[in-house]
Amino acid sequence: MKRPAGVTVSAVILAVLSLLQIVLGLGMALLGSLTHEKGSPAAALPGWIAIIMYELCALFLLIAAWGIATAIGLHRLRRWARYSTLIIGGLVAVCGLLMAAGGLIALFAPQLTAAGAATGSIHSAQFLVRAVFGIMELLYLAVAAIGIWWLVYFNRKHVRMAFAPPAELPAPPPSTLA
Repeated sequence: MKRPAGVTVSAVILAVLSLLQIVLGLGMALLGSLTHEKGSPAAALPGWIAIIMYELCALFLLIAAWGIATAIGLHRLRRWARYSTLIIGGLVAVCGLLMAAGGLIALFAPQLTAAGAATGSIHSAQFLVRAVFGIMELLYLAVAAIGIWWLVYFNRKHVRMAFAPPAELPAPPPSTLA
C-alpha cells in the first residue's frame, strides 16, 4: 500500500523535533559542565545542579532516540511506529495543553514592579514580558495541536490500513476484464 502523505509529514516533524531535543540535551550537558569551571558564574552553583543537568541531558537524548526510531519506523510503515506515534501524540498533547494553561496563568498574573522605577520603563517591561508569554503560549498550543492531530490522524482507517501487514489487507475486488 502507498504511504499516506500525512505519515511522511509526521515522520519529518518527529525527526526535526527529535533533533531539537538533542540540541536541548547537549545544552543541558554544557550547562552542567560550566558548573565545574573555575571563574565561571555558574561555578558558584551547588554541585547537585550539575548532576540534575546531566540527568536532564540523558533524558532528552533518550526521548530524542525514541523519536528518531519512531520516525524511521513511520517511514518504513512499521505497525509499532504507529502505536509509538499515538503514545507520543498523547504525551505531546497533554504536555502542550498543560503548558498552555500555565502560560495563560502567567500571562494574566499581576506582575511585580520595582519600587521607584520609571512608569514608562515599567510599562515597557510589562509589555515585553506579556509578549514573550504570548509567543510561548502560541508555541505550546502548536505543540498540543500536533499531538492532537497525530491522535486523530493515526486512528483513521486508511492510515491504520497502511500499517497493516499484507495478510490483513482486504482482497482487491475481482476483475471484470475476463
